[in-house]
Amino acid sequence: MSWALLIGSGVVAMAGARQLHARGSPVAGIEPTTALVTDGIYAHMRHPLYLSLLLLAAGIWLKDVTWAASGWAVGAVAAILATARAEEGELAAQFGEAYRAYRRRVRGFIPGVV
Repeated sequence: MSWALLIGSGVVAMAGARQLHARGSPVAGIEPTTALVTDGIYAHMRHPLYLSLLLLAAGIWLKDVTWAASGWAVGAVAAILATARAEEGELAAQFGEAYRAYRRRVRGFIPGVV
């Protein structure tokens, strides 16, 4: 299960980064996003890059299920979720109603669930 999560993390990260770079960031890097990307993987989830980090944290945690690793994993998940929430506000401010409509239409991390 750990390896499946780790590999899934890489797949989701590559799909999200590729789509964001192709559609939302004409500059060499991923940031700053200059266009609202709502197609490709972003048609199914708003935060594929954060999902990849959640999968990575879960995969690493499953490699070493200890109290210390569990504390690290909980901290990582809390930080990732807080960052995603902060980004939601930034995107709403940047893209206005277009982002709010997208947010109503598309789930954050897991299509059809969350």
